[in-house]
Amino acid sequence: MSPIELTDDEWDAQYDHLLATFTELFTQQPPSLNSEVKDLISEHPTSAAAEALAAALIELSRSTPKSIDKPVEAIATALPSFKQVEVDFGGSPYPFDTVFQIRFLDLFKTVLHGLQFQDPTAPRRKLLVDDNPVLTSALLGGSCVKYGLVSDFGRTGDSFVAEGLLLEKPESTKRGSVAEVKALGAAIYLAVAGKSFASKFGNHSVGKVYEPEAIVTALKENVSGLALNDGAKLLVEELIANGGTGFEKSYTSEEVWEKVFG
Repeated sequence: MSPIELTDDEWDAQYDHLLATFTELFTQQPPSLNSEVKDLISEHPTSAAAEALAAALIELSRSTPKSIDKPVEAIATALPSFKQVEVDFGGSPYPFDTVFQIRFLDLFKTVLHGLQFQDPTAPRRKLLVDDNPVLTSALLGGSCVKYGLVSDFGRTGDSFVAEGLLLEKPESTKRGSVAEVKALGAAIYLAVAGKSFASKFGNHSVGKVYEPEAIVTALKENVSGLALNDGAKLLVEELIANGGTGFEKSYTSEEVWEKVFG
């Protein structure tokens, strides 16, 4: 079956409609969330639907970060059913799940690194607050790894955590508000992703793998002494203890957010 081709106006209208629909679903999180997500994709096998799905997930991570797990799990459960469903993407046919992952990663990196033009969140990026997009993205990223949502997430997550823990450049000891945010972001990511991340964590471009012992050492030496709030310090202490089991325990996003920000 050939992909559905939409005019620009049809694409925009469908995107707007589905963005509102997915956003409402993700906010309300009914018991039927998994089946409703799958049904909506089945009814709209288009790149507009893939983009709206990605954008709604990003938006929820900013507006209600601690509620992100169920939507991530719902999408991760639905996507395998659409590996053979091709959609029109830039004039060429691509599998729906591939288009979703491409657009989601683009949006995720834009928010994580503040790449949008005249980034309105720039002042918040240096603060240890619950609307800092670096920290909300870390929570979302950890959830994506735990539920296996994005197959190509490894490199993005690995570099983010390695930078936050000062694993790549241990000689760089300069600390400040931005470094503290990145360190806490790394801890949040690691807490939510747990063993799913820690067991594969490394700099794979050079064939380097970080064992749990190295992660624990970095948490002790580079993170535990930072000027974090009490909840964040407690999370780091628990992560250090969890490292002894290879980070067997993974936290829910709600548990992490409540622990760090109350």
